[in-house]
Amino acid sequence: MKNDLPLVSVIAVCYNHAKFVTETLDSVKNQTYANIELIIMDDCSTDNSVEVIQQWVKETNYPCQFIAHQDNQGLCKTLNEALNFIKGEYYQGLACDDIIIKEKIETQVNLFKKLDNDYAVIYSDAYLMNNKSELYYGNFIQRHKPKMLEIPSGDIYEELLLSNYIPAMSVLIKTDSVKNIEGYDENLTYEDYDLWLRLAKTFKFYFSDYKSCKYRIHDNNMHSSSNFKKSALINSFIIYNKHSDKEISKHKLKNIINNLYKNDLHYQFKDDVLRLALTPRIIKCIKSNLNYKQCQRKIMLEKISKKMKLNIKQIFNL
Repeated sequence: MKNDLPLVSVIAVCYNHAKFVTETLDSVKNQTYANIELIIMDDCSTDNSVEVIQQWVKETNYPCQFIAHQDNQGLCKTLNEALNFIKGEYYQGLACDDIIIKEKIETQVNLFKKLDNDYAVIYSDAYLMNNKSELYYGNFIQRHKPKMLEIPSGDIYEELLLSNYIPAMSVLIKTDSVKNIEGYDENLTYEDYDLWLRLAKTFKFYFSDYKSCKYRIHDNNMHSSSNFKKSALINSFIIYNKHSDKEISKHKLKNIINNLYKNDLHYQFKDDVLRLALTPRIIKCIKSNLNYKQCQRKIMLEKISKKMKLNIKQIFNL
């Protein structure tokens, strides 16, 4: 019976996914699991996504709630908005260009029933597909972590600090665990890695070898945008700064700070960079209000000056 099953909320987030959103929503509608709450969020798409979604709702008559933003809110703020009113014991986020396999939710809910209470997240690998939904060779985790021989379960915090390898659309999460850590960080452009790390500090993750979803690679992926490199740097600093007590994070933060400084993106994090004290030479330049080029010039002049002094000493020692 439907009422005997835990409610699972699916938050389907759309931004300019008119080409793919019908296939995504169909993959939710076709789930073998009977007790699903579907929330569709359009974050002010500039294509005809809203019209496509409205048509899908009308034609399928599938029970759902559709919210169309008049202004672009960003992914994390949109997910927090949905978190405030979902009722599911479990939930998952789903970008409206990806697909979940029809047994996904049923399989993962059944796994949660067998796991201890300290597990908050179930994840899996994902297939890769193109614009036409044709499968590519290889899988998501292999693509992001090619040297990983065994995919971990349990306490995966340290492994996650090395890099993010979890397909966001593969995940089923205990709703209360996310609400307990106050949801998504709205200072970030992308949502998943920060959430995984904050959850992994407290809870266990379980890897299921059932490939539960398909990740679409196409020209409009967030990772393909021209501004992604800069926003990724900023996001990386914010994320790793929360875990700066770990040596892995300190090592990564050194490189991130150097790149922020090179790209003149360090100003908004000046206090944190000074507090972390991981890059003495850059800190010295920042305190002197020097940009990257000025700093490099100063370092070069110091090296020349030092070399000249050494040469003069050598001459007088002859």
